[in-house]
Amino acid sequence: MLQEDMPDVADQGPDGRRATVGEIVARFLEHCGVRAAFGVISIHNMPILDAFGRRAAAAASAGRPAPIRFVPARSEPGAVNMADAYARVAERIAVAVTSTGTAAGNACGAMVEAFTAGTPLLHITGQIEVPYLDRDLGYIHEAPEQLEMLRAVSKAAYRVHSAETALGTLREAVKVALTAPRGPVSVEIPIDIQATEIALPVSFAPAEVPVALPAAAELDALAERLAHAKRPLLWLGAAPATPVRRCAACSISASASSRASRGAASCPRTTRARSARSICTSRRSASMAPVTRCS
Repeated sequence: MLQEDMPDVADQGPDGRRATVGEIVARFLEHCGVRAAFGVISIHNMPILDAFGRRAAAAASAGRPAPIRFVPARSEPGAVNMADAYARVAERIAVAVTSTGTAAGNACGAMVEAFTAGTPLLHITGQIEVPYLDRDLGYIHEAPEQLEMLRAVSKAAYRVHSAETALGTLREAVKVALTAPRGPVSVEIPIDIQATEIALPVSFAPAEVPVALPAAAELDALAERLAHAKRPLLWLGAAPATPVRRCAACSISASASSRASRGAASCPRTTRARSARSICTSRRSASMAPVTRCS
């Protein structure tokens, strides 16, 4: 069920006009089609998890399911692995929530797996208070160069620098995660920013995910090479199940069409070229499409 089919919950935030950044994070994720988030509860992500809980309670009192179900994990690698699996099975962006410092480091191994698999995953991690950040003070729970560590295991990594830029940063992170080639994206949100109240945004709509389409000439050239190959092989890569099924269905359809036309005068090479071009078109358009509709 898409977001527009669901009644909104606590639309106006805690006091009807303003909301914490944690609340804004929760609402934005709902508009991205997120239905479950996995993570480890910590003081450095509590405003976000509190927002999940408040909105779930409001939904329950109205007889509706929670907009986002939070699934606690015993470890950060477990949380990211669960989010990775959820994204692959549900074919939508998944969310993992961790704390800062050691907790963010613990998530790195699972992030590498998601990165290698091209899983669209949003990793939201906490961070210490802005006044103490990057000052080499040995502040509790701070990991030096944490953002650089996350960049090494993510498709991209961002830091929210102010409450006003939190939504824009999250929009960009989700767009990057869903843009081919897909992959996990990390976002640091300092704890004091998470708890800051700001005016509700006018819109929580996510950014449009660009879809790359192949040029017709490129498809024709590839089809020509396949048509003249003695033992053609299509290497489809580590794609989700749906594009592979579409490609296989296209291939079967092309083969059936070829068999049906054998009684008529036709050129086998032309038939093979048509089949190859059809398969290539199906594959490229399917692989470039986003996993989920974020609206």
